[in-house]
Amino acid sequence: MRMLTKVMLLLVLLFPATLVAGSNKMPSAQSICDEIEHEIPGAQFERERHIRLGRVAMFFARPIARWAIDEDEEVRDWLSSIRRVDIATYRVVDWPAAQDSAAFRRIEDRLTHSGWQKLVRTRENDENTWVFYRYRDDGSITGILVVELDDYELSIVGVEGRLDEILADAIAEEPGEFSSLFGS
Repeated sequence: MRMLTKVMLLLVLLFPATLVAGSNKMPSAQSICDEIEHEIPGAQFERERHIRLGRVAMFFARPIARWAIDEDEEVRDWLSSIRRVDIATYRVVDWPAAQDSAAFRRIEDRLTHSGWQKLVRTRENDENTWVFYRYRDDGSITGILVVELDDYELSIVGVEGRLDEILADAIAEEPGEFSSLFGS
């Protein structure tokens, strides 16, 4: 078998495994949407908006954004810490009246198995929100993933980069805002 054929076969076999579980990268908004549709029979979403900026796009977007926000040094510093952004909103086309909470746990487990830590899950009325983060061995936060789902919309925001620096700057700037999140 030729080498190119072997490589293509290997990629085809490995691609599905990299969608959520086992991936070292941030899962895409679309893969999370697909996972929810797969795990919850009858769930169907239609993408309304989507923006994804990878490393190359961020490389070109940073200088433009820095030029546009010339006066705001803090925002320019934050931009230099971000490597990838993936934001999407989906309209709920169909949503079953009764959802299996085990399905949500399976999705959480897949994310946890691939290195994401659940920071918080809230449920108010018909709105569910999950916040996950990923960190390196040195303790630095490298990714944040937020999934919000209600009867009308699914929103997914993923950001990857040196996020501990952004978070530390934000806390230093407005410590009272963050202490209120933890009941202080």
